This record gives sequence, C-alpha cells and structure tokens, in this order.
Amino acid sequence: MYKRKLFYAMCCLTVVLAIGCGKKDSTDTKNPEQVESQDTTKTDDKNKSDTKNDTEKKDDKKEESEKTKSVMKIYSINMDSGEIQTEDVETDSLNEEKVWSLLQEKSVITSECGMNSFKVNEEEKTIDLDVDEGFGNYIRSMGTTGETEVLACVVNTYLDSFQCEKIKITEAGRTFETSGAVLAGYMTKQ
Repeated sequence: MYKRKLFYAMCCLTVVLAIGCGKKDSTDTKNPEQVESQDTTKTDDKNKSDTKNDTEKKDDKKEESEKTKSVMKIYSINMDSGEIQTEDVETDSLNEEKVWSLLQEKSVITSECGMNSFKVNEEEKTIDLDVDEGFGNYIRSMGTTGETEVLACVVNTYLDSFQCEKIKITEAGRTFETSGAVLAGYMTKQ
C-alpha cells in the first residue's frame, strides 16, 4: 500500500513538472537567455546608478560636515602642574555659547558662570564680552594666580576662536573688577 501511494505521488509530481517546464509564454518571443541577460543588465545599471548616487550623497555630506566643522583651541588649567594647556576641539558650530560651554566642560569656569552678551567687531578684530555676576564672583573668590590663569584661558580661547586681537570683559554692563585689578579696557592674548 505504501509503495502504491509513493508511486502515484511520483507520477503526479512528474506530470506537474512536465507541464510547468513545457509551457511557454506566448507574448515573449525572445530566447530565455536574452531575457535573463537584459534583466541582469538593467539590474546592473540600476545598481551602478544607485551606488553612484549613494557615493555622491556621501561626498556631499562629507563636504558639508567639513565646511561646518570647526577646530577650536581651548585653553585650560592643568590640575597637576597648574600650568595653562591647550587642546584642539572639533565642533560642528563656532559660536560664543559653544566656546563658553567648552570652557565649562574643561573646568575653567563653573556652571554658575554666565554670559550676558557677546559682540565681535570683525573690522577692528575686537570682542566685547559681558558676563554676569556669577562669573565675577567666581573670579574674585580665587587668589591672584587663579584669577590670572582663568582670565588668560577665557581671553586666549575667545581671541583664538574668533581670530581677534583684543577682548574687553565687562560685568553686567559695568567695568569688570577682580580682587586685584580693574579691567577697564581691552586685553590682548596672555
């Protein structure tokens, strides 16, 4: 009984395969090899086109990111030696807030220190930086050496980042006073 069922199954399978393989599409007069070759060519052309477009898009994005990326030189204080050190930081945007946040990240200034306004005069290559009382209190809470080091880091970082020669720091619109000095005018790189 088992052999008989197996024989019928094999016969049915053979008939199905014979009918399926023997049937030709009446609308296609081309040789199957030609059809396969054309399909492969179309697919290859499409893949090449897609690859080319992807490569162009990646190149465009790379160029855009290179154009928008900036390298800033951030001055900070080495905690071990107490000396001022520099570090090049790559960033997507160059603006005064980004510089301020990087100075906070490098522990040059604290999170309580704030900036009120920032103005660059490109013709005269000067910067006017107005800070809040939190920054003034932080600077005045240190000794003379600490004040000098922190101010040097802030001044040098901003001057290098914005390619200026002088910076004037004010506190809440007034002349900035540290515990040991009155900074009434513009400062140069220190």
